[in-house]
This record gives sequence, structure tokens and C-alpha cells, in this order.
Amino acid sequence: MFEGVVATVLNRFLGNYVTNLETKQLKLGIWQGDVKLEKLRLKTDALDKLHLPIDVKEGWLGTLTISIPWANLKGAPVRISIDDVFLLATPRFQEDFNAEEEEEREYVRKMHKLEQDELVKEHQRLKKGAVGEEERKQASFTEQLVAKIVDNLQIVIKNIHVRYEDDKSNPEHMFAVGATLGELSAVSTDEEWRETFIHDSGSVIRKMLKLARFSMYWDTGCKTLQGLGQDELLEQFASAIGSADRHEPILRPVVGSGRLTMNKRAGPDEIRTTANFEFDQLAFELDDEQYVDALLLATSFDYAMRQRRYRQHRPAPGVRPKDDPKAWLLFAMRSVYDEIHDFNYRRTWEFQKKRRDDRLLYLRTYTALKVNDKLTT
Repeated sequence: MFEGVVATVLNRFLGNYVTNLETKQLKLGIWQGDVKLEKLRLKTDALDKLHLPIDVKEGWLGTLTISIPWANLKGAPVRISIDDVFLLATPRFQEDFNAEEEEEREYVRKMHKLEQDELVKEHQRLKKGAVGEEERKQASFTEQLVAKIVDNLQIVIKNIHVRYEDDKSNPEHMFAVGATLGELSAVSTDEEWRETFIHDSGSVIRKMLKLARFSMYWDTGCKTLQGLGQDELLEQFASAIGSADRHEPILRPVVGSGRLTMNKRAGPDEIRTTANFEFDQLAFELDDEQYVDALLLATSFDYAMRQRRYRQHRPAPGVRPKDDPKAWLLFAMRSVYDEIHDFNYRRTWEFQKKRRDDRLLYLRTYTALKVNDKLTT
């Protein structure tokens, strides 16, 4: 029973970020108590939740290991280890616009949101007792077991390198922004911040955090890593972790520790999560050229976000207003017309009727899927 819950959660979470996830292999590993996934490739839209105009050009998750002590879940922690996550991101502006791809990505985002809403509603339904007595007992046991696992969950993350390359925000030269992390771990503690297994955490969860070799860099006038072979690219990413000599650092490698406190029963006006960090030293620097690039990057992001709504009407990439003034005039007219038309259409009975019909269709489809576990046409 619980194996299926873990498999479902992992599949939903990992499925949003990696490709070619072997669901059968995942379930088998969970049942055996030790899941080890290697060399997973990250999706192009893995960073879409940031709501920024960027794409993943290359990305790998080296190793994901999950150790589940099935024989002693109430006395031993579940351990998650993530090693070697390397990600190369690039800007996604007007010239990269693909209508079909954008529609597909928007559909995926909506489906993820629906899944999250369904999980919340299912949890509320169980809490209200809108289920049978046997199902409620089983759900209560599962919920208590999940809470204990979360309270004692141990996480170790090692060797992370995220790099963003941009040759469009500043036409004069390309720049790259990156962050590297040697290690980040989190373990459960008691009230005295001593590592221990929590049998009854009450309303507060305490985690001791350890941070090692976290740094950031901003390379100006650099060369791109795109086009390198996979082995060479991975070597470039790995060798930069914890090193301040291979790049132009804006935050030199730091080591520190932290204390994370989470109040599970915090009220609407209460603080749910607090974190305190202590670092050996912080050395932050930003030169004039990096500062200019940062301003240009912020401006280009703002421009890309504003133009996203109208870019399907824009002239072909590379066409400037002086090259084809008529096309740009039509672009402006269509953009204004669409905005006014959409504003007025949402206030008509036709729109309200369509919304109602869509909702009824969704309810019928959802009911059929839940009852029959398949759809018929």
C-alpha cells in the first residue's frame, strides 16, 4: 500500500523534471527498499515554474538514491541522496517562439496545477470524514506514517552546478551566471539541536542544515559551453564546484550551518518556517561590467515577460520596424485589438455559457475517469 503512495509521489515529482523515467523500475526499487536512478536527463521546461523566459539547454541528474527502511519505518529515517546535478540554461525570447511548443507547455503546466489541486481536495475530503470508516482508518494510518517519515527525513545534496548563458541581453559580449554547491544536508534534531530520531515532533519540526562550498560567479565576455561533447561538458561543470579560479566569482565559496524550524500548526498570522544561518565568512564582489550586465539581464527579462502575450503576432525574427513598417503596424493593431476584444468578451453571456459548458464537460470527464479508469470516445 505505502509503496504505491511513495511511487506515485516520486513519479509526479520527478516526471516534471526528467525524461525517460522508468515507472516500473521505480516501483520495484521502492518495494525492495532501495531506489537508485542514474543519468537522468532534465527536461527543456524543467525551470518553467520560475516563470522566467529561460530554457534548459543541457541538464543531467547524475544519481538519485532513496533508502527506505521498510522493516523499521517508525524507528529509522528515510534517506534521500542527490549527486551531480548539472544544468545549462539559455534565454528563450521572441526568436525562439514556437506556437505548438508553447501550447504544449501551457497544457503541461495546467495539468500539474490540476494534480496539485486534486491532492489538496483529497486531503480535505479525508479530514472532513467524507469516506467510509475503514477507508478513514487506513488514510489516518498512512497520514501518520507519512508525517513521521517527513519529520525524520534526511537529505544530502552534493555537487550542484547551474549555469545560465546569455548572448542576447548584451549584444557587445556574452556573459554567464552560475551557482555551484558542494554539499547541503538536512537532518532532524531535538529541542537542543542534537541529531536524533523524532518519535513525536508535536507541532514543530527542527532540521540542522550544513552547507559546504556554495559559490556564485558572473563571467563576462566568456565562451559558451554549448556544443561540447557530453563527457567534456560534465567535466567542465564538475571541476568548477568549489573553485574560485575557473570563473569570475561574485560570491566566493562559503561554508556554514543553519537551523530550520517548521511549525506544522501555525495560524494564518503566524510564521510557519524560520531559518537561521551562520557562515564562516561572506565575500561578495561585483565589478562595473558585471553590474551593467545584471541591469541588462533584468531589463531583457522584463521585456520578454511583457511581450509574451503578443508575440504570436510579431513579425518574423530579424525584421526591424524600418525594414517592414507595415508588418509592425499590423502587429501593434492586432495586439491592441486582442486585448480590448478579450476584455469585452469576458463580460458577455456567450463567454459565461462557454465557461459553464466547459465545467460540466470537465466534471463528466473526471467522473468517468475515476469510475472507469479510462475514457471512451
